[in-house]
Amino acid sequence: MDLLVVLCLVNFLLPAHGLSSQIFRKLHEEPHLPRGSSKSTRKISEEWIYQWLDHTNPQDDRKWRMRFFANEEFYVEGGPIFIFVGGEWSASAEFVMGGHVYDMAKEFHGYLFYTEHRFYGKSQPTSNLSLENLKYLTSEQALADLAHFIATKTEEIPGASNSSVFLIGGSYAGSLVTWFSHKYPFLVTGAWASSAPLLAKVDFKEYFEVVAESIQFVGGQECFAKTTEAFKAMEDLIAEGNFLKSHPGAQSLPKYHE
Repeated sequence: MDLLVVLCLVNFLLPAHGLSSQIFRKLHEEPHLPRGSSKSTRKISEEWIYQWLDHTNPQDDRKWRMRFFANEEFYVEGGPIFIFVGGEWSASAEFVMGGHVYDMAKEFHGYLFYTEHRFYGKSQPTSNLSLENLKYLTSEQALADLAHFIATKTEEIPGASNSSVFLIGGSYAGSLVTWFSHKYPFLVTGAWASSAPLLAKVDFKEYFEVVAESIQFVGGQECFAKTTEAFKAMEDLIAEGNFLKSHPGAQSLPKYHE
């Protein structure tokens, strides 16, 4: 294996190219509603709320617009507020149109929201994804976004000042709702976290198991085997040390920092 394999692998992993795009979407797509879920389009709206770019710096007055979806179909003043928290995907109206949370809102006369995570979908705080801008893509900032959202909505919605607030999230978003309940217990009544990876660790091999399943699902076993082989080749090349400096053709690659 040589540099060509590594470059092909990098190209494969970029989400803008063919099969890799399908795999990337599989890993970072919005969860799906269970089959047979009830769906409604009445009183559903796509809305926006202003958020601080940096909640940790009171001197920074820059703001941006966060997208969310709302369904007030079943709300009765004083009823609970259910918030489906978005993760690393683009949100849609689907989760305020049906599913378990929709059914709970219907049963308990609640207001239903679905928030979109900063830097995903249409919720773009900055004009580009430079490293300088990506420093605002943190869980801490996302939690602060959610806190501001809850404080604003419980004040705006008629009869909601004392409403119970319930957060629902899966995967990374499940971690968010769990962390939120610990950091902002005064803003939330309960949290439902599904498949939430709460244990942070450097060697997160379980995530690669999910990646492997996605590659096999989209590309098949042969694709998975070749991808595994390419990764092994890349690891061996990196282990050689100064490969990029000495390998023929590597001099044409963009400059990089040692």
